Amino acid sequence: LDSIKANVTLVKDHPAILGYYICDDCCSNQADISLQAQVYQYLKTLDPYHPTIGAVNCGNSWMFTDQAPSFLSSQQDDQARVIPEATQPTLQLSLDVIMQENYGTTLTQHGQDGSWAGGPGHDGFYRHGATFEPVVNCPGSIHKWRSPATMLSSMWLGVITASMADTLAFVYTEKEYEQAQGPGVVRSWELAVQEGVFGNQMDQLRGAIRAPFGSEPAHPTTSVDKNVDGGIRTRAWSVPFGEERSVC
Repeated sequence: LDSIKANVTLVKDHPAILGYYICDDCCSNQADISLQAQVYQYLKTLDPYHPTIGAVNCGNSWMFTDQAPSFLSSQQDDQARVIPEATQPTLQLSLDVIMQENYGTTLTQHGQDGSWAGGPGHDGFYRHGATFEPVVNCPGSIHKWRSPATMLSSMWLGVITASMADTLAFVYTEKEYEQAQGPGVVRSWELAVQEGVFGNQMDQLRGAIRAPFGSEPAHPTTSVDKNVDGGIRTRAWSVPFGEERSVC
C-alpha cells in the first residue's frame, strides 16, 4: 500500500494523467478479482477524480463492475463514509473503464465472441452493467511492427486514417526496456524512442490537426529534405482555405 500511495501522490495532480491502468490481463480466480476491489477503494481514497482502467483477457468483464457482488465475504460497514484499508467491499468494483482485449484482425476471428446478429457480447460478455463501445486502432503504436521506422509511420497512419492524435504506451521496467522484439536486433527502447519522436512532432502539429475544419489556426511550416537515402522525403498536411484545401 505504501508504494501505491507514493505513486499516486506523485502523479495525481499532473495535467497529463488520464487515469490509472491497474491491471493487464486482469482475469484471474474469483478471489483475486474480489481482492482487487480493495485496491480500487484505496485508490479512490487517494484520488477520487481519475478512473481506473484495465485490459480484460476473458469473457468475464462483468466481474469488475459495480453490479457484481464480492466473491469474498464483505467486511464493509454500510454506515461508514470511507471503507478502511484491507477491508473487503460489498461489491467487487475495481475497473471504471474495462478494455476487452482483442488481438484478432478480422471479424471471422471473433466469430465466437458473441452472436453478430445479436450484437457484440450477445453471449453474456458484457452483462451486469458492462456496456460495449468499439475502439479501433488504425493502426497506432502497436509493437508488432518490429521496426522503429515502421512504428513511427504506423502512428502517423493512425492520425491520417482515424484522427488518432494521441497514443497509449507502456512504461517499461529496465529489464523490459532491453528485451528484443522479434528475431532482429530491435530492442523495446528503440520502439519507445519513436513514441517520443511522435509526441514531439504532434506537439508541433496539434493545433492544425485538432482545429475544426474551416477555422484559421496557426499552421506550422513544412519542409522537404532532398537526397535522403537516394530519394526525396516530404512532410505535408492539408490546410482548410475557404471551400478548398491547400496542401503544404
